[in-house]
Amino acid sequence: MFFIFGSNNANQQSKIQNKQTSSSLTKQHQEQHSSSKSSSSSSESQKEELNNEELAVAAYINSLRGDSIDDKFKTFDDLANGQSSNPATEQPMAIEQHEDPTFQIGEGKFGFAWYIISFNNDQINVDHYTHGDKDFSKSYTKNALADQFSNYKTQLDSAIQKIQQNQAQNNVKMDDSEN
Repeated sequence: MFFIFGSNNANQQSKIQNKQTSSSLTKQHQEQHSSSKSSSSSSESQKEELNNEELAVAAYINSLRGDSIDDKFKTFDDLANGQSSNPATEQPMAIEQHEDPTFQIGEGKFGFAWYIISFNNDQINVDHYTHGDKDFSKSYTKNALADQFSNYKTQLDSAIQKIQQNQAQNNVKMDDSEN
């Protein structure tokens, strides 16, 4: 009788362990599910609205060479740090807002080249000038550019700061008459 009672007790313990394991797996699955929900929520929350200055710099950076946004930021870093093949004419040295919301980004210490980034309803136009002659133009839709760069707000703010640092270090003032 003791043998039957002991085996019955072992059966109950086995059932309890199976329930605990099943409960543990269910809890683990729920945690993973809620974790993936929170990570997708956090990636959605990383998308931040960009102000006009950030959008202007996004349009400028998007006009630079590179296959991806990360490549374009790498190109910007090289340019901003004077590590391009011709920093005298390519280094972003100044950023100024002209008419709201039109921005100018001056290149090089002597200001022979610059970008004009202008907003026209849902269009953002990027025009590049060298010695007063327009070299190229690109246009982006505001919404597409905002979506594309919304996860890069921190990098855009750093890019703006770097241009402002270059401007302060070199005391660059752009000539408004060039527009």
